This record gives sequence, structure tokens and C-alpha cells, in this order.
Amino acid sequence: MVKAQEPLPAFIDERKNVTVLTDLESILNVLDSANGQKYFAYDFEANCLKPHFEKAKLLTMGFSCDGIKGFSFPYEHSNMWTETQKLRIKKAVQKVLTNPNVGKIVQNRGMEEPWTIQFFDVVPDPIIWDTMIASHIIDERDYYTGLKFQAYIN
Repeated sequence: MVKAQEPLPAFIDERKNVTVLTDLESILNVLDSANGQKYFAYDFEANCLKPHFEKAKLLTMGFSCDGIKGFSFPYEHSNMWTETQKLRIKKAVQKVLTNPNVGKIVQNRGMEEPWTIQFFDVVPDPIIWDTMIASHIIDERDYYTGLKFQAYIN
């Protein structure tokens, strides 16, 4: 059977698997529980590409520890947190990102690592998988390794 004749895969609404956290204690609890997990896949959304720009903001952070259920929360989005609250979130993020027992997974280390260093003052350890580098195994051509494209075709 040719691939084009195979039935289309069932659509799964992934939004049902993502919990948006907007209260401080929930964020801190979920980040704390991530320290007991094997993996921590994370992603930042920012207002620009480079964290060194004067007005660079880390708007939100999303993460998953099992590849099924995900969490996201605002960081510098809408000035939601006081400086004290933001510091508590920062310390919780630092703890999981520097936990040597939790493998970090990113999509494009060249993007996530500088933002991690700039905004959380740590180098994530260990980064065990970069999904963008891994997507070069699927197709080595330029412009085919982006997350949106890979999600679309796979």
C-alpha cells in the first residue's frame, strides 16, 4: 500500500494535555515535582530572538516531564508577578535545570541555552537531547528542522 492510500491519523487535540498555570503556588509545586522526574523538556517564548537585547523578555515557559502532559506559565508576560514572586519562580526553575538527575530536552539548544543563562543564571545540566539536531536525522536539508514544520509532517 502506498503512503497516500493509508488512512489519515486521528486528530488529537493536544491543548487538552497542557495546563496553563497562573497562580504562584501551582507553578512552584509543579516545578518542584519535576525534580523527581527522569526528563524535563522545556521551551521558552520570548519577544525577540536574542536574550541580550536591552528589551528582551522571556514571556512564557512551557515544559513536560513525560511527553504527554505539559504545563506552561507566564514569566514576564503582562507584569503578572512581583519581583519577589518572580525570584521564587526563578529559583524553582534553577533547581530543576541544574538537577543532574533530570535530563533536559530542548528544541534548538542554540536558542534555549542562551535564554536560560541570561534569565536564570544557570547552564542547564545535562541537556541530553536536542530535538532539532535529531530532526536532521529525518531530513538534513535546511529549513526542515523547525519545530512547527516537524510537528506538521510528523
